[in-house]
Amino acid sequence: MQSNQFVETVCQFRPFSFRFRKLATSSLFVIAALWAAPLWSNPVTQNLATDRSAYVTVIGGRLGNASDTTFSADPTDAKIGNLTPLKPGTDANFAAITLGERIDAQWDWKASVQSRFTEDATSFAAPPNDENTDQWASNSLRLTTGDFELGYDAAASQSYGLRLFAGARVLRAKNDISYRYQDLDDDKVGSYIHQNEVNAIGPRLGLTASTPLGQGGPRFVSSLSKSVVFGKFNSQYEHSESGGEDPSNGSGSYFQDKKVTNAEASVGIQFDLAPGAMFEIGYRAETWQGLLNSVDNAQSGDGTFTQGGATDVNFQGPYLALTWKFGS
Repeated sequence: MQSNQFVETVCQFRPFSFRFRKLATSSLFVIAALWAAPLWSNPVTQNLATDRSAYVTVIGGRLGNASDTTFSADPTDAKIGNLTPLKPGTDANFAAITLGERIDAQWDWKASVQSRFTEDATSFAAPPNDENTDQWASNSLRLTTGDFELGYDAAASQSYGLRLFAGARVLRAKNDISYRYQDLDDDKVGSYIHQNEVNAIGPRLGLTASTPLGQGGPRFVSSLSKSVVFGKFNSQYEHSESGGEDPSNGSGSYFQDKKVTNAEASVGIQFDLAPGAMFEIGYRAETWQGLLNSVDNAQSGDGTFTQGGATDVNFQGPYLALTWKFGS
């Protein structure tokens, strides 16, 4: 049931190209091979007392945004040149849900969805300036990932945990950039909108570890993962100038193949609240290298801009997690 719900969530991503489907097939082949691995082991070694309860984990956090700048205005442009450069949003709210279940004494599966929603980064400039204009810009980012993985318990001791995992990651990122001006002398308004979207899929590898901090006490937990996703960058943009003597409008788009690398790490302290319930508090960091193209040296008029190179998106901040076991 949980796997079906996760598949339905992932299917909400827009259809991928043939290249995406080849990458997805490769990732799923790896998963299928790992899924079959328990069948290769000797049944005599299986632990019949393994707890096969499923579990759900809910995570919430607040992440600081240390990303590269993805918008800048041409400083020589008299109508919007006083706007300061903007990152793709300010701080972000982080939310995630995970479903998982142990297959046997060593193997388990896990499916999860994570979302990061930034608050708008804004810039405003008021007269006096060269053209007596009010100038305003906004930049925001929504980034969602979906993961499916198979894990292997590699710990040599029941006290210390070491889980290795491999699987597939699906990415969708949407970056909205808008800016405008109002010419107070000519009663003219110019508006410019850029909607940038990335859809990608690829393999993901990682590990999690836990160490007890005392007899029956809390545990120190940590995780590290790496993924490489391949997909499409799609940008739609439009501009309009209304009022004055020479109104105008226009639009355009461009597309680009994307390769994005991602690394994530976290550390935390985990406590047992009750049988089958755990609480965790920690700190996480993630980087997305080459995720977004930037809008550089934007100008008024017909909306001329420079298509910037791939920029990095970086988040880090505290999180809280609650885990419950259910079933048997």
